[in-house]
Amino acid sequence: MEFRRKMLLAAVDLQASLGIKDLGQFFYKPIKCSEDCTVLVTVSELAKYEQCNSNLEWTSLNNIVKKVSTLDGEELGPSEVVLSKVNEMILSHQRSNAVLPRGLYMGYLKLKSSMNQMNILVSNSFVNVLPYVKIRESPDVTREEWEFIRNLGNDVPQIKPKPSQQHFREDLNLASVKLLNSLNVSKHYTRSHRLYDSEVIRLNQDVSFIPLLPPVDCVCTGPAQQETPLAKSKYMPIQAFEITNLGTYQHEYMGLLNTTSSALEVDLHRSKLAKREAFSTEEVVSANEISGKLSKYQQDLEDAWESKRWTKKVVKIALDKTQTRGISLDKLLCN
Repeated sequence: MEFRRKMLLAAVDLQASLGIKDLGQFFYKPIKCSEDCTVLVTVSELAKYEQCNSNLEWTSLNNIVKKVSTLDGEELGPSEVVLSKVNEMILSHQRSNAVLPRGLYMGYLKLKSSMNQMNILVSNSFVNVLPYVKIRESPDVTREEWEFIRNLGNDVPQIKPKPSQQHFREDLNLASVKLLNSLNVSKHYTRSHRLYDSEVIRLNQDVSFIPLLPPVDCVCTGPAQQETPLAKSKYMPIQAFEITNLGTYQHEYMGLLNTTSSALEVDLHRSKLAKREAFSTEEVVSANEISGKLSKYQQDLEDAWESKRWTKKVVKIALDKTQTRGISLDKLLCN
């Protein structure tokens, strides 16, 4: 509560000094300037200079780059450290707000753990999604198509598929091979990969994803493990990926969720104060009643947030070693 309050106060001060309301979005990682200095940077794209406070001075990006380059080899202060990452922040902002064209996609799930966080592999061109290939133009999957694919993982006799079902299987075959080849994944492990079959992930009404999972023992690379770099991709903290992904594809929902969460946290804090200050029986009863309602609202809000966290669900299944999860590509690729 105290940290959020300070963050909100800092945001209000920044809005006042800049003369704008929309501060944009946070760069996906804090910038560590020194042992005792960390900077959280927001990035926003303005249509006109006039939208900002007239007392501010503007400079070109080239001037910033030149200024930082002249300091090469010197000990950089917080301002210089932040400025040295301007290009990276701008590029990240552009790519994190880009939305994929309408269609059904296959995405590759890969994790890498460090000493203090879990990272997830993302596409270089669209950092708000997993590395991907497009399966087809339509984001919809029919029940017949999905049931046929899921039944491939069952050890039961298969009936002759309908043309639409066979065509969908061929689309998945082609997409899985294309995706693994684009990432330079060793062909030795191709058939041991798995197709996530719990659900089709619907990012929004126009974009759907079917995750492709590595073998269980290869899903997550540990801090001390060596890994062959995968092409056209990079790692980012999984919490940052979740926020970036949902912020792009569920923008209005996340905005409402965050606003409601902030207001509810303040109300809960006030209700706790009211409970402590309650004296008469009526005041105690009223304070407990309000506190109970607010706690229920908070739980409902947490449930709403959890329902959108598709990444968490997929990761849990991908790492599950207690039972085989997903459809082996060995079965999907067989004719």
